Amino acid sequence: MKRTLKRALALTVLLSVCIAGVFNLASCGYTRVSSQKSDLNLDDYMLVMYDEFEGDSLNSYLWEYRDSGKRKQGEGYYHPDQVSVENGKLVITAEHRSSEYGEGWHSGQIRLK
Repeated sequence: MKRTLKRALALTVLLSVCIAGVFNLASCGYTRVSSQKSDLNLDDYMLVMYDEFEGDSLNSYLWEYRDSGKRKQGEGYYHPDQVSVENGKLVITAEHRSSEYGEGWHSGQIRLK
């Protein structure tokens, strides 16, 4: 159970870095990010996607929900209700609850179209 939460947190952090536009999505998972912005040299990077997360829902032109239902590996479920936009921020949550899929950990997934 802890491992699933750690993976969800790691994915959320990785997605946050990607969404911030600091790196292009192709290199996002393979680039070590310094905690100090002064160490970053972005001269060789080009912004390829940007979203301000305005409004109260995902921009369906850029994003789509992934894999609703039971997770393919491990316990739990993916549910679109676990993804929201609030105050200009993308919010991906994980909670233990019941839904039409069953009882267990529910989290959300999105991807670029």
